[in-house]
Amino acid sequence: MSPSSPAPYQVGPAGFGIYSRRATVSADAVKDADIVIKVKRPEVSELGKYKRGALVIAIMDPYGNDAALKAMADAGISAFAMELMPRITRAQVYGRAVEPGPISPAIAR
Repeated sequence: MSPSSPAPYQVGPAGFGIYSRRATVSADAVKDADIVIKVKRPEVSELGKYKRGALVIAIMDPYGNDAALKAMADAGISAFAMELMPRITRAQVYGRAVEPGPISPAIAR
């Protein structure tokens, strides 16, 4: 990390903690993976890195993104959309991250 790099943890809007680092995934990291957990769905350019039959669990933003979902289906990738999974009442406070970052509870303090 260089001195001019932003701090990895910052306080964002409404007092939520956010991480400003972006993770990049090499082709080797996912090429043999059966299950991949991401914050956002893979970009079309990433799909060639995934093995056919892989399961991707992420925020898919499926409405109005038919082309992206069709590209995943054509690549033989199955998906779970995190935002469409039912949640119990106690879990409502955790929600899903507004900013891309680690998958963790986001609770206003």
